[in-house]
Amino acid sequence: MGDAYLKELEDIHIQNLKDHGFQYRKVLGNGGSAIVVLVQSINDDDSQEYAVKIIEIQSNDGFKESILEIDITTQMDNENVIKLKKYFICPRPTARDTDDLYIIMEKMDYSVYDLLSKRWFKNEMPLQNKRAIIRTIMIGAAIGLLHIHEKKFIHCDFKSQNILVNVNDGIIKEIKVCDFGLSSIIKCVNKVGYTSKHHCDPMSDSVCGISSCGSRNGVGTRGYQAAEVDKKGGKCFYGSSVDIVSFGQVYVDLLCSLLDEKEGKACNKFAKDNGELNDEFKKHFPKESELIEQMINVNKGNRPSAANLLKRFIDERLEKRNIEFN
Repeated sequence: MGDAYLKELEDIHIQNLKDHGFQYRKVLGNGGSAIVVLVQSINDDDSQEYAVKIIEIQSNDGFKESILEIDITTQMDNENVIKLKKYFICPRPTARDTDDLYIIMEKMDYSVYDLLSKRWFKNEMPLQNKRAIIRTIMIGAAIGLLHIHEKKFIHCDFKSQNILVNVNDGIIKEIKVCDFGLSSIIKCVNKVGYTSKHHCDPMSDSVCGISSCGSRNGVGTRGYQAAEVDKKGGKCFYGSSVDIVSFGQVYVDLLCSLLDEKEGKACNKFAKDNGELNDEFKKHFPKESELIEQMINVNKGNRPSAANLLKRFIDERLEKRNIEFN
């Protein structure tokens, strides 16, 4: 795309946002057919900053997926899941049969990926404090993921970029799961793939398919995907434990940040490429490795649930505090 086109598109977004009460500030990120920008409300009684996800819609399927993302986000009611303020759709004046969907959400300081990219864990903070921060992130993310599963949804793209944090004076104050663009509805399906009408347990993978049609093209981000997700984008059936595999790889991201940069990158790459942990990682993190190997297990029936993970992380934090107190 040429610079003139991008400038024209930016001007369109600026005007659309202004027409709906928001002042455009800057681009925060982009990927695929969506960008995220920072805006500020120009309403007299609300001058807050917000993050706006702008999605280009060019087909009926794209429209349905975008509406599903909005529907899922509006059903979330948990402090560890991002909140939606409003949304609106504007036709693209320069492109026939193209619309832009604007999803206005609360703004957070960083993603976990941002913290890792900034080598946030490489400061002079004591190692035990860094580990405590990682536990805090894992607990907050587990609470958010559990809420999503209890609402009978599956995130399908759980990764470090989609876990957001607010930081104040070097202390993480809030943790929220975001981005439901690839999320699916849990429905029960029989063995030949037809959606059944009986109740579906969102924590069970035994007869669960995903999405309103009972299956979904391979989704997620390479390196965070479960073994049962078709990496080539084919149709496949899977359950809520696909998010647990992704969560395990997030845990690997965080722990590798505690290692020497070269060694950390090597351990993380091995985990992402092979879906398992190498010996160096296990040597540095023996206890954590036992849990992660359960989370990324090829056998989905052996993976812990989000509820089980939350209990483990909380128990571990309490155990560490008791040791420090004594």
